[in-house]
Amino acid sequence: MVLDIRPAADGDIAGVARVVVDSWRSTFTGLLPADFLDGMSYAQQEQRHRRTFATPDTSYHVATADGAIVGFASGGPTRRPEFSHENELYAIYILPGFQHRNIGSTLFRYVVSDLHSSGRTGLVAVALGLNPYRSFYERLDGVPVNGGTITLGSAVVDQVAYVWEDIAELTIEVVQVTTDEQWRAYHDIRRTILFEARGLTGYDANHPDDHMPGHIPFLLMLGSRAVGAARLDLMADREACVRTVGIRQDFQRKGFGRTLMVHLEALASSHSVEKLVVNAARDAVGFYRALGWTVIDAARDNPVLTKELGTDV
Repeated sequence: MVLDIRPAADGDIAGVARVVVDSWRSTFTGLLPADFLDGMSYAQQEQRHRRTFATPDTSYHVATADGAIVGFASGGPTRRPEFSHENELYAIYILPGFQHRNIGSTLFRYVVSDLHSSGRTGLVAVALGLNPYRSFYERLDGVPVNGGTITLGSAVVDQVAYVWEDIAELTIEVVQVTTDEQWRAYHDIRRTILFEARGLTGYDANHPDDHMPGHIPFLLMLGSRAVGAARLDLMADREACVRTVGIRQDFQRKGFGRTLMVHLEALASSHSVEKLVVNAARDAVGFYRALGWTVIDAARDNPVLTKELGTDV
């Protein structure tokens, strides 16, 4: 199964609607009135989200599994004047079978990064108080405050609002390594994760490969923190090799590896690369295959995988 996270397109909205209805029924059966949940429809939700999707400054990102929509997040200018925060996370839903895979946190970071680029400040997200998954926002450092109530069918339900004053530290971006500070972070991640964590010695922070023409070292940044590092080596025939991918220990298994690879592919495409190659550690082969890579030589100590760019996965 290949999982992908990308900006939504108009053709995704029907899938978004199905995720909303199926997620609500799975999560809130027994917690909300049955007639309210039964009254939800795909058609109604599709109409609602098409209106929101067409609204200026709105961000939608979807998660897909083998091309089918399994989750999404959306946000834009706040619709809640009772808060001073200028951005709002409108919705974030993941189908039950795809939860606990860091898909939600990755979708959250993509939408928040879009909202931050607008120049608006602060963020608010409102959840039902009886939502068993609302601790998700607390893990992302949202501060809970009173969110008022909402009427859903015959029930009046308390809400909890989660607020973030500064969303700059929630945003993600990739930067090419150029400054002394960036080089220190780049080497620290690679030395710690790719050498010391594997019991290896002899890391060379002055290796000439990092400075060869066509070799692009870069960092994955979460706000002001460097959380990942890798290098893209451009080659002939529109191919490129992925080198030395590493994520800081305290940020592993949180979706940052997937995020780094999405940005790496975008960087490669911007250089007209059509095919990527990687010599992966054996324990990383599953990670690459889940991102649509194909094993072409499994016999090596570091199996070789490839991925064609510019095609659906």
